[in-house]
Amino acid sequence: MTKTPNYDWQNISIEFMAGDYLTVRREKAATGKEKTVFSFRSPYRYNSNLKVQQLEATTELRLNNYGATTSSDLDDKMIENYKRLYVKYYKYLNEMDCKPSDAKTKIIGDLNKSLTNCLDLHITSIGSIEANQGTLYFSKSDHPNEFDFNVLSSGEKEVVDILLDLYLRQEEYNDTIFLIDEPELHINTSIQKKLLIEINK
Repeated sequence: MTKTPNYDWQNISIEFMAGDYLTVRREKAATGKEKTVFSFRSPYRYNSNLKVQQLEATTELRLNNYGATTSSDLDDKMIENYKRLYVKYYKYLNEMDCKPSDAKTKIIGDLNKSLTNCLDLHITSIGSIEANQGTLYFSKSDHPNEFDFNVLSSGEKEVVDILLDLYLRQEEYNDTIFLIDEPELHINTSIQKKLLIEINK
């Protein structure tokens, strides 16, 4: 009976299209993106409560420094990404010098392009931290009223979480190897194929 090898950094090698790891990392370091060679996403952990009450400084996403040392770290990822979404909204608002409603329409539209391809779910609002509504709001074709992130099913939260994370990483994480642990966790098999297509996009 053969044993499964104990893989670690000593017996795994990764081949890049353009050079070895050190070369790729050195090239990214020239633009301050050396930590974006890899992006690792741990499995989703039942973050049932997304309610941000104040906008605080968040670390730059390209620093790639939030990990999975504790379960609370994993739970905080959606909260951190929601804050980053709000930062992205303000950045767009200032750069385009447009009305807040136009900036929110742009951000929500970008997210819905992917989300609606996976679920019968539509983001209607990114909320308002200032009005104590710091969460995402949604609608469904069979649900007459708007509802927040906290009432989504585990599978729906997983899809929203993955797509939001990838959306926020688009600009900084080009030429990146994405490692997504158990992306199908809590997700109905009928949705898994659609999600993989969106992840690939």
